[in-house]
Amino acid sequence: MPGTMTTAGERIRNDRAPRVGAGERRAQLLEVAADIVSGGGARALTMDAVAVKAGVHRPVVYRHFENAGAMLDAVVEGELRSLAQATDDAVAGLVGLETRLRAAVAAWMDSFAKAAPLLSVALVQAPSTEPLRKRRRHQNRASMAFLVDELRADGLTAADAEILAAVLLHGLVGIVSLWRAKRITRPVAIDRFVAIALGAAAALHTC
Repeated sequence: MPGTMTTAGERIRNDRAPRVGAGERRAQLLEVAADIVSGGGARALTMDAVAVKAGVHRPVVYRHFENAGAMLDAVVEGELRSLAQATDDAVAGLVGLETRLRAAVAAWMDSFAKAAPLLSVALVQAPSTEPLRKRRRHQNRASMAFLVDELRADGLTAADAEILAAVLLHGLVGIVSLWRAKRITRPVAIDRFVAIALGAAAALHTC
């Protein structure tokens, strides 16, 4: 109404938190949360930190997330979904175990290069909450299923495919860790992983 006075508190709220849709606001908060985790790790993610960085009041953050743990889980879910999509895109249309493994591992490493702190929280560091443990188990099952399918398509039995997939999955984490520590190069990491996978598969074919 004309002539209505605006209080200082109302001006601050209007300046700090322009009205946006719920979906857009949630996406903004998750982007801010991801930036915080990338810069300071999971422990740096607090509701206050997100509110300050996003330029909103704490109740706005709580409107979308119950607590920092729920927000971290949402961030991890988004990163794992992106990782799965990148892997699917990389192998689409490719044929043959070596070609598909090489493309999948390259996509995995590219994802780590872009979001190493976030994927480290998701896949390498000890999960800090039960939702994160569930996310880790789900991702491990999905990665295992991918490797088992590839190995069975190459002719391995279901049992041998599961054994080798388990070894390769754990080994991939170690190889990526060596690469991130700059002890090996990206091409070497990919080549050695693929060579180990093919060598082990060949050995199992003769058993």
